[in-house]
Order: sequence, then structure tokens, then C-alpha cells
Amino acid sequence: MQNKTFSMAVFIAALLSIGCVLIFEDPARPFTVGQSIALYALAFLPALGIAMLFDPYPASVKAKYLKVNFYTQDKTAEELVAEVEQQK
Repeated sequence: MQNKTFSMAVFIAALLSIGCVLIFEDPARPFTVGQSIALYALAFLPALGIAMLFDPYPASVKAKYLKVNFYTQDKTAEELVAEVEQQK
């Protein structure tokens, strides 16, 4: 996971919590600061999942390991992965 994924999750969690406050807040009974912070904390985990959908790191790791031919019998899997790592 890259650093920008975490910051994107913080931003998405803020949007989710602000959206929930705007939708569900009753003018006669406004949310307290503690409730808003709790809502933000609860919104962070789904936001992290959404942000991880846009993370390019898993795709690069998948592309790297697709280059490895695990069906060869002359080398171990560790040696094959090390060869792919050295090719970069």
C-alpha cells in the first residue's frame, strides 16, 4: 500500500462522514463533536477499502509475479523470483 492510499482514505472518510451528517442530522437535534468523531472513525475502514481499490501497487506486484514460470523443475521458486527481481 502506498502513502497516497492512506491520505486518500482520510479524504474519503471525511466525505463519507460529512455526507452522513448532512443527510441524517436533524436541525432540532444536531450531532455532538464526539458523535461526529465517532462517525469519522467508523467511516475510515470502509474508506480505506475504497482507497485500496485505486492503489496501483497490487497490480505492479501481480505483473511482476506473472513473469515467473513456476513450472520449471531446475530451480526453486525463490531463485525464480530473485531472477525477476534482478531484471528490474
